[in-house]
Amino acid sequence: MLTITETARNGAARLVLAGDLDMATCPDLIVAVEKARDVTKIVLDCVDLDFCDATGVSALLEARAAAHDAGVELRLVNVHGLPRKVLEICEVLPLLTDGGPD
Repeated sequence: MLTITETARNGAARLVLAGDLDMATCPDLIVAVEKARDVTKIVLDCVDLDFCDATGVSALLEARAAAHDAGVELRLVNVHGLPRKVLEICEVLPLLTDGGPD
């Protein structure tokens, strides 16, 4: 189960992710990011994200690409534990947290 709580202010959306980002919940992330496109920046706050598998990594990259295509910056913050380890192993953590090279 994944819970996404959105707040928006000053042209930026903050989506707090809680729970598991996996095959069953990836569509929820994509929908939430698509709904937040009327901003210039989307912050995915992973403070309460407990799990992320390969489909979750793929969804994060898809969300970043879709946001980028719409002219919106997307970054992850507060990535820790297993999700951080998975993103490090996949070598995408800098891309998703620092903006990294396109």
